[in-house]
Amino acid sequence: LSWSPDSKFLAVTANQPGYGGIVVIDLASGAMKTIAEGSNPSWSPKGDWIAYGLAVKCMIIHPDGTDARSVLDKERKWMNYTLDAPIVWSPEGDRLLLNQRRIYGTHTRVITVDLATGHAIKNSKDGEVVSGWVPYSGK
Repeated sequence: LSWSPDSKFLAVTANQPGYGGIVVIDLASGAMKTIAEGSNPSWSPKGDWIAYGLAVKCMIIHPDGTDARSVLDKERKWMNYTLDAPIVWSPEGDRLLLNQRRIYGTHTRVITVDLATGHAIKNSKDGEVVSGWVPYSGK
C-alpha cells in the first residue's frame, strides 16, 4: 500500500470482487475506486501520479484513473526481466527506481528511469532489492 502525500488517501492492491487491481481509498469517506489493473502502487511525492507494476511493465496513472502510460515496456533489452516491488520515486518525482528480477533465475538488478525522456540506466546487477532513495551529494 502507499499513502498519498497529504495522508488523505491510500493506494492499495486489491483482489476482491469488484475491486481488483489498483484501488484508491478516500480515508474520510471510505469510498473506494479501482483505477487500473496491476499491483504494488507507489504514490509520487507531489501526489499527481501513482506508479504501479503490470507484469513486466511499470505504469503511471493519475490518482483519478486518467492518463495511464507505460514508463518501461517490453523493450528488447528488458525482456528477460519482470518488475519487482517496491517501485521507488525520486524525491523530486522526476525519476523512478525499479527493481527487476530475471524471469528464469534469481538475479535482481536495479534501474533508474527518467520520466521526461524515458531513458533507463542500470544501477546494479545481481544485487539486492533497493527500497529507498538516498540523494548523492557528490562528495
